[in-house]
Amino acid sequence: MMSMDWKNLQRKIRIKFADKSLLISAFVHRSILNESRRYTQSNERLEFLGDSVLHFIIAEYLYRNFPELDEGKATDIRSALVSGEALANAARRLGIGNFLILSRGEEKAGGRDNSTLLADAVEALIGAVYLDQGIDKTREFVIEFVIKPFLPQVLSRKSFASPKSELQKLTQKKFRVLPEYRLLSESGPDHSKEYRIGVFVDGRKISEAAGKSKRKAETKAAETALYKLQSDKS
Repeated sequence: MMSMDWKNLQRKIRIKFADKSLLISAFVHRSILNESRRYTQSNERLEFLGDSVLHFIIAEYLYRNFPELDEGKATDIRSALVSGEALANAARRLGIGNFLILSRGEEKAGGRDNSTLLADAVEALIGAVYLDQGIDKTREFVIEFVIKPFLPQVLSRKSFASPKSELQKLTQKKFRVLPEYRLLSESGPDHSKEYRIGVFVDGRKISEAAGKSKRKAETKAAETALYKLQSDKS
């Protein structure tokens, strides 16, 4: 396993953790649990917490700084800012991939540059910062490393609708039907469920994706379906 320079990471994110174990826990992928007795819990619970904190901070930021936005547009902008794309970009800028604690198999499979793993780790890091430092420091972190770098790009788009909204527009235009989201399976204990959602258009499955919540799984599946349908010129 590669050596982790936790001091350097803390310098990058401008936060010195009081409880260093919280920081490390944010990067423990579930794959390592069966390979090493050193780690007994993955970052999934921190990710769950961080996801909620992230949504709150972005909603608050948009409310305070963009009073002209109605609820629908603010929701779409928030969806873009919490998307896997935005969070994975933030992770790459901070070099988060170098700190992921993975199994050998996940490492060989390219886990350190896997966008889903990177986005999940950022959410877990946000959860860890919140527990260790409180809401004010977490707000500073989210604004500096998630909102400011990505918001101008979001606002410059002709449309900043969420993947689910964009997919709905596309399927109505192309097929004259709405996409349907179906729960394909759920697994794991109650505190760490994983949901697999399929996107169906006119009865045909277009894509599927897994997530720690149905909302996350639906968003990921919609992103994949959008890519596939936009790439299909037929």
